[in-house]
Amino acid sequence: MKKKFQIVKITVESANQKVRIEADTEIKHKIVTGIFATISNSNALPKATISLSVDEEEIIPDDFELSLLSPTSANSLKDVVIPASEKANGSKIRGLYTDGGITGVTYPYDVRVYLTAEQE
Repeated sequence: MKKKFQIVKITVESANQKVRIEADTEIKHKIVTGIFATISNSNALPKATISLSVDEEEIIPDDFELSLLSPTSANSLKDVVIPASEKANGSKIRGLYTDGGITGVTYPYDVRVYLTAEQE
């Protein structure tokens, strides 16, 4: 199987904003094998939270700190990828991102949720 990636991008416009995550996995992807995230404004990382499910299966619970999913100079990508084993093939991706309302953050900024997947 080939390793593939799917990116779900969200834009945060204001402090304390809650952004719903709603997408479909790629039809050609067979299984989601992991999840990690990046943020375009590292000042917004503290207190930012996320939840995520794939195919109605919770992978990341409510109020999970985004910093635990984001590679930084202190941790590598292999340290932050949350393993998963959920059906892809067009299944639903659902979640919620919540901005932490940190003073001094410049808006808007982007969050990218990366799903690692396998494709035959």
